[in-house]
Amino acid sequence: MKNIATACLLIAAFFPLVHGQESRHSPVRIPREIMARVDEVYQITDQAILAEIAKNDSEYRVRRAAINMINDSSVLFEITKNERERVVRERAVEKLHETAEQGDAKAQYRLSILYLQGVGVDKDIKKSVEWYKKTLKQDASLDTKETLDILQSIKDAAEQGDAEAQYILGMCNEHGSGFYVEAKRVAYHVNGGYAYGPNLTEALAWYTKSAKQGYAPAQYEVGVRYGFRQKYAEAAELFRKAAEQGYSLAQEKLASYYLHGLGVDKDELKAIEWFTKAAEQGNLSARHQLGQLQKETEQKPTKEEKEE
Repeated sequence: MKNIATACLLIAAFFPLVHGQESRHSPVRIPREIMARVDEVYQITDQAILAEIAKNDSEYRVRRAAINMINDSSVLFEITKNERERVVRERAVEKLHETAEQGDAKAQYRLSILYLQGVGVDKDIKKSVEWYKKTLKQDASLDTKETLDILQSIKDAAEQGDAEAQYILGMCNEHGSGFYVEAKRVAYHVNGGYAYGPNLTEALAWYTKSAKQGYAPAQYEVGVRYGFRQKYAEAAELFRKAAEQGYSLAQEKLASYYLHGLGVDKDELKAIEWFTKAAEQGNLSARHQLGQLQKETEQKPTKEEKEE
């Protein structure tokens, strides 16, 4: 009898209905009218209508369906900041990430804002800087206030010892706060004027701090400046450290140093080795140099030809 009672208890625990109530393990049944509305949303192509539904519809599952169809990062950003329902907000962030990963500079910029403010995601200055760096590469035009916030976040992260932020801050000083017009226009308002430039002395100071932490792009930048001052041995050492991390610009520069014997013993084989590594990563200058070396090799007389 005891075994029968135990079996009955186990069956009751896993059976979908107990005393007329749904088990918490049973699937959620969505009303037909809501499913119909969700299906209708997936037939809509007008982004303005989808945005209106995503922002204002009373049913969260319908709002979530609309978000799946939205491509505008500004709408996704607005929904993330204002949506109260967690599952809807999370989907908006996911879509924003998907758009950003596809190379949309505006989406990348807006993700950097979310991470900066901790809205819809956990606050993360490092990720904010990472997304901002991707935005910079695409010359995106940014909102003035948010630009200042991002620039300030870079400064804060750099002062806290973040090597990548230190490198970006160096670039801001060197190029006048970035690679795009909007940041140049507003950067001088930032406290201390760190982002208005160019300020090459300040740029080198931040590059050096980053390079000392082993950040390859910064090591390359400091190496270039040593080269300008004809301190070739110091430059070559920094190029080597960055090249060994796979940084193609440093690989190409180190190869050039080996080719001409700058700061290192002249070694054409090592030059070819590093030019090849850089070329394999798409470095056009390295490819050109390899082509030139091959031509020179073909034009050199062989040992037999010299003896003749």
